[in-house]
Amino acid sequence: FFVGGCVQAPITEELLYFVALCAPFAVLIGPWPTMVLAGVVFGLLHELWDNFAWTHPISGVFKGWVYLRSRCLWLIIAFHAFGNLLALAVYAVQLWMGAE
Repeated sequence: FFVGGCVQAPITEELLYFVALCAPFAVLIGPWPTMVLAGVVFGLLHELWDNFAWTHPISGVFKGWVYLRSRCLWLIIAFHAFGNLLALAVYAVQLWMGAE
């Protein structure tokens, strides 16, 4: 999970969501609707992958804002990787404590 969730997924997903989605839509519909769209798409795709959490749409909007303000893809990749690393840590602690 570490390589896939903390390296591969953040790079692939952020390229898809923010370079292919946010950059063109920000020009077409403006930054605020684009941030909402990014949150919806981020949440829906995680739902399709059976990995939805209430934090996905919120983080999609937040990362959309960060990307449109900074134009720094590496910053949102780092946010995504850190979030997945936290999820992995919580999961590891749950396994260690005997939770399923």
